[in-house]
Amino acid sequence: MSRRKATFTHYLSYVVWHLVSAILWIMPRRTVVILADFLAFLLHRVTRIRRKEVYGNLQLALGDTHSPEEISRIARDSYRNGVLTFLEFIRPHALFWEVVGIFRGFDGWDQFEAMGDKPYIIVTGHMGNWESLGEIGIRKAGIPHFVAFMKPMHNPLVNDSIVKQRMKIGLELISTSAGSFKAAVTAAREKKILVFLADQDARRNGIFVDFFGTPASTAEGAAMFAHRLNLPLLCTFSIRNNDALRTLRIEIAPAIFPDPTTERDADVLRLTQTHAKYLEDVVRRHPGSYFWLHRRWKTRPKNKRQKSVDE
Repeated sequence: MSRRKATFTHYLSYVVWHLVSAILWIMPRRTVVILADFLAFLLHRVTRIRRKEVYGNLQLALGDTHSPEEISRIARDSYRNGVLTFLEFIRPHALFWEVVGIFRGFDGWDQFEAMGDKPYIIVTGHMGNWESLGEIGIRKAGIPHFVAFMKPMHNPLVNDSIVKQRMKIGLELISTSAGSFKAAVTAAREKKILVFLADQDARRNGIFVDFFGTPASTAEGAAMFAHRLNLPLLCTFSIRNNDALRTLRIEIAPAIFPDPTTERDADVLRLTQTHAKYLEDVVRRHPGSYFWLHRRWKTRPKNKRQKSVDE
């Protein structure tokens, strides 16, 4: 997928990547969880990486409803979930058997069943182990054709290794580079299920919707495809349980249907706001499962007359 020429640094980091993967492979699940908690403690309390962003995000989103002690606990849990998700990601074959092994079921399974054999688009966010959705969807939900977008990594060797690992479990990938739009349209028309991770700051390329009461630049890709292809959006989220093995479960929200009779920009805005609201609802109920480390509100509207669903 990546066309970058590998350098010596790339080869070195590639070897380190696989060395760490091999070490993690021989560790029992409980040991990996303990290691993740320790590394999260270092990041949160010692090195304080992204601590300012995490607490700023939490204060903006939950400061009116949660005490400082609760904010601190949520921040700790977010670091723990983020580190554990990363360790699960780099363990060889982790998504093939271990993550599925700790899967504890679906909430909202009726929403999935209601789709039947009809095509739809899955929208998710950085909740729980978002990387596990592809494997769980294939192995547990019986989705035969799962197509996800992937931004190529800087290291082409590691990138190719990750691509091969994902393809082994049956997950198809579309690069976010040139040509991705055409590839996505083709996949959708072949009745394959497109998956969008839609909760990162989209800079000036996004549209602003309300997220925890503050305008957030959000990618319109999922809504645009839904409107253009007349496909419903099915918001699906991974939730991390707070037990010894940090098991996972999946929550599925009611489908969001496009309105082909509505002007495109207005419908895309409505669809985007709705799936952002679904994410906000699940984050409010499971704040420790959310990845608060990214700068969700980094891009600000240029002026107070920024388009919104209330206009």
